[in-house]
Order: sequence, then C-alpha cells, then structure tokens
Amino acid sequence: MTALLADLHIHTALSPCASRQMLPGNIVRACRQRGLNMIAICDHNSAANVAAVTEAAKRETGPALKVIPGIEVTTREEVHVLGLLPTLEAAVSVSTAVLASLPNGKSTSWGYSTQQLSNPVGSHPGCRQWIVDAEDRQTGAEPRVLAGASSYSLEEAVFQIRLHGGIAVAAHIDRRAFSVLGQLGFFPGTPQFSAAEISAAGAARGRREERWLEAFRQHGLPLISGSDSHCLEEIGCSCTAFLVSEPCFAELVLAIRGIGARRCAIA
Repeated sequence: MTALLADLHIHTALSPCASRQMLPGNIVRACRQRGLNMIAICDHNSAANVAAVTEAAKRETGPALKVIPGIEVTTREEVHVLGLLPTLEAAVSVSTAVLASLPNGKSTSWGYSTQQLSNPVGSHPGCRQWIVDAEDRQTGAEPRVLAGASSYSLEEAVFQIRLHGGIAVAAHIDRRAFSVLGQLGFFPGTPQFSAAEISAAGAARGRREERWLEAFRQHGLPLISGSDSHCLEEIGCSCTAFLVSEPCFAELVLAIRGIGARRCAIA
C-alpha cells in the first residue's frame, strides 16, 4: 500500500469565479510544489478543461501526479455536487448533459453578463470561462452561464454521475451556501452519495476540535476534504490522505469505501 495526498476539488480558468491564472501548467506546478499526488479538476457544470490539465500533468510529471476527471454540478436546488469519474470520456458525457440543461440567462449570480463571460479580452480576472489546452493557450470560451443552476434535481444529478461509473460527493457540507444541508436544511436518505466533503475552513477547525466533525459523521458517509481552490495560492490548502495500492480512480473508490487495507482521512 502507498500513502498519497489528494486535493479532489480544484477549479480552472473555465469556472467563472476562478482566477485567470488557473491554467493547466500553473496548476500542475503548484500541485507538485505542495506535494500532491492526486487531484481532481471540478469546474462548475463543465469538464472542458480536464483533458488539458491531464495532458499537462503527464507531460510535466509523468506518473507522479494523477488527475481524476471531475465536475461540480449545481443542481436545481442550488446544491453543489462533486462528480468524480473513471475516465475523461465519462466526465465529458456528464458535462455534455449538464451543459445542455443550463439556462440561457443574460446574467449570473456572480454579477457578470453573458458577454463578459464569453469575452476573452474582458478586464475582470475571473469572468472569462476560458477553455484552454495543455500549453495554457485559450482555445475557446464557454458562452453558457456556468455559475447558474442546472435543471437537474439533486437526485437526478447524482444519478447522472453514477450512470457514467462515477461517484458523487456532497460538496462542502459544512457551508451555509450551496451545500446539501445549507440549501435543504437536512441530509436526504437518497440520492446515493459516496462521501461528504468538508470545506478547507471546516477541515482546519476539525483539526483543532475533532468533536466538531462528529455532527457530519452522523450522516454515515466518509469525510474527505479538498481546497475548492479558485486561485493558485489555495491549491493544497486542504487535502485528503489516501492509503491505496496505486493512484487511480478504482483505488480511490475502494479507499473511500474502506475496502481491504485501503483508507482515507482528512489530512
């Protein structure tokens, strides 16, 4: 078994709230500097930049940094759900379905117009929704409003992720906004989540006060944590430690389930 450190919640410049510095090469270098062995790219409602980060990681680190394809879906109830997928193709399939369900609104809850979101020469550092390649070159811009809610209900979003072989994680459940508990006021018996994520701030509090986490363990799900990084400085600020036989999606799932000697815990 091998111990590794994973940050399973990283955004790129595709996410409307992310810094324009969140480009594949920059992300990979920041991950290596912080000793990460595995990451997941989870942009809002799209997986369009997963391939670029994966290619950049392979080119710059070889097998030293494993990239898990992911997406952060905003449901109809405005709950954020992390989808971790086994392959790029699976992530793209989920992304395509979610993108098709997004409204064609003229503005977003972040206060950016649709023109700003799709304009590569806009002045705002985090409103461009860039699609990029592994060399950090912009190849396009997503015109749909990624910060908006999809038409998928919470149960439908989780089903879509599981349909493509992925696992669904209840994102930052300790936050008041955009979490299952914050939006619904309770934790539903369905859909079938595989884990619950504690935010970076919550993980820091839990390390100081272990009993604080007990309120979230009562939901019966393994707890993990990720940085939810929207800028380079945040990458790796909160992680999950895994004990696995190798850094791959299948082993990650087994560790979350606690199969054999595999384990995971908030680092």
